[in-house]
Amino acid sequence: MLDQNQRNKAEIFLSEVLGVAERSCGTFLSLHSEYEAYAVILRALDNFWDEVKKSVKSKEKMRHELRIVVLMCVNAVMELELKEETFGTSSINKGD
Repeated sequence: MLDQNQRNKAEIFLSEVLGVAERSCGTFLSLHSEYEAYAVILRALDNFWDEVKKSVKSKEKMRHELRIVVLMCVNAVMELELKEETFGTSSINKGD
């Protein structure tokens, strides 16, 4: 369970993500399959990993890359909801 300080920090981060998502509305990637969603999320996570591996780390750059990871996850969820009939045969919808 989060203490109040952790909850406040999480809320700030998530409100930043939501703000970017709202400003990006209509410009999200159109994903054609759950495989493409996975690839986009993995690429965003790789960008974060590239920042982690640097000898001189920037918390702001790492935070930015993590924000992108969350945004790509939100995008994937939105696409799965919008294109449920397209992804209807995937294991995602079967709960596997």
